Amino acid sequence: MNLTPHYARIKVHRHTHAAKKAVEAGQKKWIQEENKMFYNIRDNLNVYLYTLHRELTFKLHNLEFSILEDQIRLEISKLMFDKRATHEKKLINLLNEASGNPLVVDNIPDTEFFPRILNLSDCLLTPSESELLVKGIKYCPPQHLTKHNIQNMVIDIEASTSNQDTELKYKCIDIIKKRSTFEPKANNYEFNILKDFKKKCNEEGVVITKADKNNAVVLMPSDTYDMKMTTFINDTKCTQQKRDPTNKYQEVVKNAVKFSCMLSEKEKKFLINKNPTAPYIYGLAKVHKPHIPIRPVVSYRTAPAYRLARKSNDIYRHLTQFSTPFSVTNSKEVLDKIKSIPVPENAKLVSFDVVNLFPSIPVP
Repeated sequence: MNLTPHYARIKVHRHTHAAKKAVEAGQKKWIQEENKMFYNIRDNLNVYLYTLHRELTFKLHNLEFSILEDQIRLEISKLMFDKRATHEKKLINLLNEASGNPLVVDNIPDTEFFPRILNLSDCLLTPSESELLVKGIKYCPPQHLTKHNIQNMVIDIEASTSNQDTELKYKCIDIIKKRSTFEPKANNYEFNILKDFKKKCNEEGVVITKADKNNAVVLMPSDTYDMKMTTFINDTKCTQQKRDPTNKYQEVVKNAVKFSCMLSEKEKKFLINKNPTAPYIYGLAKVHKPHIPIRPVVSYRTAPAYRLARKSNDIYRHLTQFSTPFSVTNSKEVLDKIKSIPVPENAKLVSFDVVNLFPSIPVP
């Protein structure tokens, strides 16, 4: 169906076949020129944005640039959502005019997005606290870089690269000392808000966590959070150890790395996780499901075999060229795979959800 937007419609007094053809050719040419103009505007904006991006990355601190980028992306997503709604409304009007039968759009549900803050507790948030939490759970207010901070950073680098290349170590230290002249504007106001908010959460028994499928900040009573985590642990039949086996496991990992003939001395020293601790578990709120269950996450970054496991995985994938056919990278890959599949008229889309998939896999 050929649709012509209102701005490109040409009115003529004659209604002959030749006039009709001329009008169609003129409208088509008008739309093509309009598209060329918008493509030129887009290309010029891309060049300008690229130049601006380079200038900002040079002038701003990494933290400042990250905060600015998040704010810009948030505003753009809002503008794009409104713009898309406007275009869809215009398209529906054009389709109505072309077909002569108005399309029924009353039953189309409105798109709803999860709020940036989900307060499940009785804790009342002030406007300043809400404004700060909207920035996300990973947001950190800028702070001054003191000489003490720089010295600690240099000491940490010397300790972590003591067994590495000397040139690399001094290059890192020189970069830090040169950057130490830059001091981001400290935001004591936000720091005070965070300090008071944490104190209020501790006094009122509120846990701050993240939503499972989005970046929303979830406030939950600590009793409810503990109950959900305890229920999960009991349902998965976890057993409590009499004592922490981390130190014993660390010795096993050290011996495995020490007597390996496939690793260099530098790799052996890197693969030993210094001062390891037992993995800890925390929960993410599944706000998209009824009763908001908890999705448990176990962080293994401090475990004795964390680095060794990552190295083993890299070697295995490199040697076997492993690529699983049962997973996808993102939603675009899903669309590419299913767009060519024919769908019958009365087909129904069914999805399956496995409860506690990974904890249910038996470990030999």
